Amino acid sequence: MKKNKFYYFLISGLAISVISISACKEKDDEDPKLPTIGGFNNSNEVAAANLKAHWTFDGTYQEDITKTAETQKVNSSFVPGIKGQAVSLNEGFIYYKKDLGKLTTGGAFTISSWIQVANNQVGVNGARAYFQSMGGNELFGNVTCMLETGQNRPGSDSLVAKALYRDANGGLQDQLNNFGDVGVDYQVIKGAGQNKWIQLITTYNPLDSNRLQIYANGVQVGNKKFAARGSSFKFNSPNEVVIGGWANLVQGTTLPPEGFTLPFLGKIDEVRVFDKLLSQTEIKALYDIELVGR
Repeated sequence: MKKNKFYYFLISGLAISVISISACKEKDDEDPKLPTIGGFNNSNEVAAANLKAHWTFDGTYQEDITKTAETQKVNSSFVPGIKGQAVSLNEGFIYYKKDLGKLTTGGAFTISSWIQVANNQVGVNGARAYFQSMGGNELFGNVTCMLETGQNRPGSDSLVAKALYRDANGGLQDQLNNFGDVGVDYQVIKGAGQNKWIQLITTYNPLDSNRLQIYANGVQVGNKKFAARGSSFKFNSPNEVVIGGWANLVQGTTLPPEGFTLPFLGKIDEVRVFDKLLSQTEIKALYDIELVGR
């Protein structure tokens, strides 16, 4: 809505009209909002009520919800990420002693993270854990999300992902995405290598045969044969967290060293822990919206 006002002045015998314009913007003149993606304006809106831990790594190692600072960090720095900044680990890790993540015995959960990593462990059965919920004095803890970077040659663009949880009988239940018939039992994860970001999501559903599943870039890639685990998840206190490493790497641990428990070599960004099973719609939306930096 615009209003024009006319003023007349007499200068040297000449009448000169000066137009003064005042503008009043209506809503249709304003800068349009960005369209929603999957019904969300930004990634923090996805299952917001169930988000229990979030590491943005935007110039800080602090966990965003509880404001918990790191206890230990090894060979880490900040670099450009999928959204803002990310943490770069050069055979390093970050450890948080305070209970984080709010995992509970038998409860559903979803763990999401963006990863940049290459296959570089030829001849070594190396495993890079990008998220671990420590559970007492145990190597595999409550939940471990990892990549088998020793299984493919350097330069391969395929990754092998694995997820494990501690069950009620004291054993381990796992999900590995490279066993059986490719395209039938599991899907290949493409995009390994430096400067290539991949979003990995692990979900646990206690209401469907304790189903454990892995998603990459919004698509289910975990092994269908390994999904229904039968035995339920058991949470062992404390719920301390290691990002980019294993419990036996933490300074002061009494756990013995293992040849396969390697510190992380790559980049990690936007780590999220939810105390619910994200739907496939939410998983796809989280991928799509973080991919564009929102």
